[in-house]
Amino acid sequence: MKFISSRVSFYGWHKLMILKYINKLYLVQAYILLSLLMLCTNSILYGKCILFMLILYLLNTNRYLLEDYKNRQNNMPNFIRVLFFIVIIALLSYIVYPYELNSLDLYLKYLAVPILWFIMPKLNVKILLKFWVLTSICMLGLAIYQYHILQIARPFGISHPIVFGNFAIALALIFYANRNNLKIWFYIGFISCLLTSFYTGSRGGWLALIIIIPNLLSLFKSLTIKRKIYISIFSIIVCVLIINLPMVKQRFIASYYEFYWMLLGNFDTSSGIRFSLWKQSIIYLYNHPFGGGLDSFYTKIFLYSRNLGLLPKEALYLELNHPHNDLLYFATQFGFIGLFWYIILNKSILRYFKNHHELYIKTSGIYFTLGYIIFSLTQAMFAHNRSLLFFCLILIQLSHCYYKENKNV
Repeated sequence: MKFISSRVSFYGWHKLMILKYINKLYLVQAYILLSLLMLCTNSILYGKCILFMLILYLLNTNRYLLEDYKNRQNNMPNFIRVLFFIVIIALLSYIVYPYELNSLDLYLKYLAVPILWFIMPKLNVKILLKFWVLTSICMLGLAIYQYHILQIARPFGISHPIVFGNFAIALALIFYANRNNLKIWFYIGFISCLLTSFYTGSRGGWLALIIIIPNLLSLFKSLTIKRKIYISIFSIIVCVLIINLPMVKQRFIASYYEFYWMLLGNFDTSSGIRFSLWKQSIIYLYNHPFGGGLDSFYTKIFLYSRNLGLLPKEALYLELNHPHNDLLYFATQFGFIGLFWYIILNKSILRYFKNHHELYIKTSGIYFTLGYIIFSLTQAMFAHNRSLLFFCLILIQLSHCYYKENKNV
């Protein structure tokens, strides 16, 4: 293998236009493809994707890899170091409470972050955002196909309705954060993601949209009275149309009856089971401040509570290994230590993007991270491979972005 200037030379392959095109776009196509694959990924597929990405990177760079490695090591964000600590806590927990390796394998995937950090080249954030728009259009097409053609009540993409809907909202928040820079692309991506989320019926994902409300209110105050009236009328019409969409209306009605039944003492609903799991998790944390170890939720909390009749009857037909809340997920396994490190992790990520000098990356990272934090209130996002790896991939893609067109890579 031989590298010549900034072009690829691999047994004459640099003469092929496709390799020149890939090199010109700095492998963005490969990473957008990975974003789609993360919707259905497992550990084997993930390993293949990382290997594929590493090969492409080696074929398309003329940097001195060792020198570049040292530079990246010196500039490593703090949230990557926090993830290392979480892996160490998981290993120590496994030594103290030796359970099956399933949960430990999940935590080892946190090491995906430094791997991606060291092998991913710098990306042009404008191009990256545009390709994410294409990703959102593909997601919407899949949701429409499953709902209207296959007659699936809640489209799940190639993963799960909740996860699929949350991914759509996560990208929607990124598009909203950059609305003033990529106007037409923002509208296309934002609307595609919202429609995809509406199809999935993921109420936890919709909850994350409250992030944009303060910003909308501040923009509303700066408008003239005439524009305020027009925008208010338009917003009311849009909200009424959205609420009356069949898939949205059905979920709102279901939410109303679920909370109504809970007030009457009936917790045999999706929301009721979540409230019951949170209650039992808090009681367990109070009695076990150091947690129960890896994979402990299913045996020490879920089965225990279900056998004693402390959970709704609907729980008899479920097998849950997490409490549908990331805070409690970390707390029940590692106690208050895990709870502390989970908070530190999110704080370090937000601080990293808050202090970033590029507006594109700063706003995208903050909105995306806040969205994930809200998702984690009703769903254990870090308890699933798909959610964890998607989160890691987007974080590293954003942290390797720049937007100055005349900057060499």
